[in-house]
Amino acid sequence: MKKIILLIFITLAIISFPATQNEIENDKKIIKSQTEFIIELFKSDSLNNYLKSYMNL
Repeated sequence: MKKIILLIFITLAIISFPATQNEIENDKKIIKSQTEFIIELFKSDSLNNYLKSYMNL
């Protein structure tokens, strides 16, 4: 869960800095890959099990 929050903050930090067009394109690729990673993480059984056990506490 901490990794997800960290990825979100990294993404926001990337977006917030002014950059050249080339850097913006690179940032878009990074953000897309991070978003895909987060989506896959939410699809994974390990995260679902973690969230279920967290909710049962």
